[in-house]
Amino acid sequence: MKVNLAMVPTTTDPLMEISDSIKAGTWDNVERDVDLYQFVMQPDVSVGYIIDPDKTLQVRGYTMDFSFVDRQVMKVKTTGDKSFLKMPILVYFPTEVEYEGTVFPANSYALLDRNHGVVIKVRCDIVTSDCYVVNFDEDLDSKLSNIRSLGNLLNTVIEETQSTTVESIKIEYHQLMDENVDAGLDAPPSKEQNAVFLRRYAFINSNSLKNFVSSHKTGGRKKPVKTWSTPELSIEHSKITKRYPEWLVMSPMGCAEWKGERVGLSTWDSMDELKDKIIFIMHAKTVNQSKKDYQDKIVKRFVNWSEEYNREVKIIFLGSK
Repeated sequence: MKVNLAMVPTTTDPLMEISDSIKAGTWDNVERDVDLYQFVMQPDVSVGYIIDPDKTLQVRGYTMDFSFVDRQVMKVKTTGDKSFLKMPILVYFPTEVEYEGTVFPANSYALLDRNHGVVIKVRCDIVTSDCYVVNFDEDLDSKLSNIRSLGNLLNTVIEETQSTTVESIKIEYHQLMDENVDAGLDAPPSKEQNAVFLRRYAFINSNSLKNFVSSHKTGGRKKPVKTWSTPELSIEHSKITKRYPEWLVMSPMGCAEWKGERVGLSTWDSMDELKDKIIFIMHAKTVNQSKKDYQDKIVKRFVNWSEEYNREVKIIFLGSK
């Protein structure tokens, strides 16, 4: 089943047709025996396989619920029941595309949905799978907002559920407003565009859409603050440690923890390891913490701290997209 967004009458919602077709198992663009290892990585044996952040199209503010993964892996290993594991959903990019700061090369695939299922499969030694494929140009009309729309529709109801939230819908709506601006139109969506959103998502109403409009900064939208999982932070810590072998690299912490116990321990750790250069890795947990002014104040405090303790200090803020 193919749905070309440019050709479908405005009385239908082609993205809902794609989503419904995939959920019903009737979407006919299927790639057989896809190697799932290309979508995962393993920072170390103790962490296990996780999704490679450069191979997924994240549509929510977090990537993985590892307690959910652990429960399902245990279910498979205890009962042998794999019936709940669905086919992954991929987006195929015929040409190079940048999405949320990640560049996907031409003739490549990215994981759109069922991230949890892919990790569960790999952790259960299921390393290949048939996958549904959606073509970015032919099926999604080459629009970034349609990636987010389809991801939200697919996530509205999934196994044990990792469901779409109002915040996810707001981000999708803001992206549509940005595209309106880029096309030379007024930022607020048209009546027809609003009607599509109200049909798609039963848990929002016209007042929700008005609030989305009022919270939008014309010409750009606030990106969600990424929630960094423990395995993802472990990966970043490992990468940075390898990049700076002469430095003491402290484990990542939230921006608000800059004056906490870990900073005090760093002075003792630096003496133990005979290193006078220290890297602190920080990640924002709120939109305000991701702003430059907030982070500049932290840097200024550490300049004073480094002079007080005679240490060279570098602050690395992890991305908040």
